[in-house]
Amino acid sequence: MKNFSLSNFFSLLMAISGLFLFFWLLGNQILTSDDLYFASKIRSYGPWEAMQLERELWNSRWTSLFLNLSILKIYHTISPLVLFFYGLFNGILLLQLVYLVLNRFQIHSKILVALLCTFFFVGTFNVGEVWFWLASSTTYLTATLLIGIIFLRLQQPHLPNWLGVLFIVPSIYIGGCSLPIAGLYILCLMFLIIKNLKREQPIHIQWIVLYLIVSLLALLYLLNGTGSSIRMTHFDTISLFDAFVLNFKLTSLAIYTYLLPKLPILLLLSLPLWWIPIPHSAINSRKLTAEIIVIVFKFSIAFFCYQFLLTYITQDIGAARALYPINLIFLWCFLGVIYLANRYLQSKQIPNIIKVFASLIAMSTILVITFQQLNFVNPYIKAVENRNQLFNTNKNQFYRLEALPPSGYLYSSEISVDSNHYNNQHLKSYFNLKYSPILQSE
Repeated sequence: MKNFSLSNFFSLLMAISGLFLFFWLLGNQILTSDDLYFASKIRSYGPWEAMQLERELWNSRWTSLFLNLSILKIYHTISPLVLFFYGLFNGILLLQLVYLVLNRFQIHSKILVALLCTFFFVGTFNVGEVWFWLASSTTYLTATLLIGIIFLRLQQPHLPNWLGVLFIVPSIYIGGCSLPIAGLYILCLMFLIIKNLKREQPIHIQWIVLYLIVSLLALLYLLNGTGSSIRMTHFDTISLFDAFVLNFKLTSLAIYTYLLPKLPILLLLSLPLWWIPIPHSAINSRKLTAEIIVIVFKFSIAFFCYQFLLTYITQDIGAARALYPINLIFLWCFLGVIYLANRYLQSKQIPNIIKVFASLIAMSTILVITFQQLNFVNPYIKAVENRNQLFNTNKNQFYRLEALPPSGYLYSSEISVDSNHYNNQHLKSYFNLKYSPILQSE
């Protein structure tokens, strides 16, 4: 009981630190990059009209566009706090997803749920790009979390009718937000249909079929937009075989670029999880090794298949935001390995001093990250505010600007030395400047 209380104590402190970091970053979030472009559009058009225009010119992701533009409309007409509440909504979605997964394993610990939310937040490949860039989070983050929640809910024996009706809206949203995300959702629904066909008494099959239909219709509307065709002209066309061969290289590059840099921090943050009490029996070293090999193999296949779609379309590795579904799967697989290690260590006598020392290391890690972000973000926000005040002072002047300081976990709105760069152009459009500002050359 003493060990359990001590483990919970350190986990609680880590969860509180992670919660503080998340809310503090939410409070400092600003519009950046593409957000400024869409915000300038919303001045002349309503969210639906602006979405339709963009759908025909460049971006056919109509549901994520409409959500993005609607938030920006509220931002400028009601309150900038809408960014905070939208980020909070995504945080609640993550909380619900973690709770549902732990519930499947009959693990009922509120502290562990909060701790894992911190783990998933910090473990994001690029926190700023995924969580604090509105144009990105409305396209990838929200939809991915909703897929996980709906997928898990549809496997539970009971689904309230009100929830079944409610899930129609996110199904439409997911289908029209992005081709890879929509494809993932459709595959998940088809998997559930096949799984139900093997049962004597299928569950929620009518809801699953309905969600599949509405998501397919939303996807067809996405693909029907001329913006998709225009966007595709910027990429080369290669054969499926060439894409398959190239995908080995790009998947390896993506692992090197995104996964490996995160491993040290994830290992440190996961230290308390190695021996936190769980209601499952111990396993031997042979089963531990076999299960880990299976997890690694399944994840490698999932990563390769998801990256293949991006390889075929763009011939490049996916951006961190586009890879967020794989990011989530990777973190769950990582936790799966920790879970197996925990069951293996149940039969071992681990000295309490080692447990305490490891927990202190994990807690120190999240505290260092938090204070590091405080040191990064404060100067960055101040520099952005000073730059914005400068633009509002004289809109007819040509600006050659000093570089912004590092933005930490926020997504940087830095411009380029090239006046034609999209970030420079977005800044010019948003502030109604006569000339496109540029960055000073070093």
